[in-house]
Amino acid sequence: MVYSNGNLWDAKGFRRRLSVLSVLVIILFGFLLARLWQLQIIQNEKYQTLSEHNRVRTLPLKSPRGYIKDRSGALLVENRPEFKLYAIPEDVPDVQGLLARIEGNINVDAESLSKQLVTSSKFKPVLVKGGLGRNELGYIEEHRPDLPGTFIQVEPVRFYRYGPLAAHLMGYLGEINAEELNDGALKGYMSGDYIGKSGLEKVHENMLRGRKGHKLVEVDALGRELRVLGDLEPLMGDSVTLTIDLKLQILAEDLLVGERGAIIIMDPRDGQVLAYASKPAFDPNLFASGLRKRDWAELSRDKAHPLQDRALQGQYPPGSVFK
Repeated sequence: MVYSNGNLWDAKGFRRRLSVLSVLVIILFGFLLARLWQLQIIQNEKYQTLSEHNRVRTLPLKSPRGYIKDRSGALLVENRPEFKLYAIPEDVPDVQGLLARIEGNINVDAESLSKQLVTSSKFKPVLVKGGLGRNELGYIEEHRPDLPGTFIQVEPVRFYRYGPLAAHLMGYLGEINAEELNDGALKGYMSGDYIGKSGLEKVHENMLRGRKGHKLVEVDALGRELRVLGDLEPLMGDSVTLTIDLKLQILAEDLLVGERGAIIIMDPRDGQVLAYASKPAFDPNLFASGLRKRDWAELSRDKAHPLQDRALQGQYPPGSVFK
């Protein structure tokens, strides 16, 4: 006989309960083993892929656009390096906390950025801020442990050497929109890419764009880069040489200072355009890494209409040349 807590238990009842408990333990272990078999054998490929995504990141490397030169080879449009801050949503544990830490030190649109981080692909880099200044870079580097999921990347950004000079001819860049992404003629682009929106930048987009590259990096639990596992170098786009003569272009622009109008100088022997000026003009560098709302408001409200290309869009009565 067995006594327990003052109660009398018979040996058969105890053994029966022990047997039931043993069966339950065996069943539970069976379920556990079955689950382990499912995770490690049947779904191994799925979870291995997820594990690789958590450990390895594929970061796009943007290609430098081709140069634009005048007839003698003088550079009109080139590229310059720019520091940009990105964030990978998967590696940002607290979106609002991240925004609170950077908003007071880096000029960002917190509301728009918050939506992007929530709605974008988990493993796709989201641009936080381009054109970082020295103070902003210093803050980011100093507080790197407090900014999980972020990284700085140096990228080529369009630079128009002479600012507004021949701005309407050169055109400007802008971030690709949803309609352009769905355009079958524009392949190989992704959200956040910049493409030609007007002028030669748009006409010769396929020549100038180049080929993007990428690099595989291993990251830690906070999304910080540990080492580069491999890369594919981007290829620079083809350069474009114009018939424009820089000296004549500067002369034409100077003649239009303070005026509204256009000057086109052509070679009558073969029709080559030697100068193409329209005033007032704008600075295409404003568009190179993302136009600020304040700058766009100033351009769009300007009664002089600096965005209008008076050489092509203006309507004028015929004069002596026509006669």
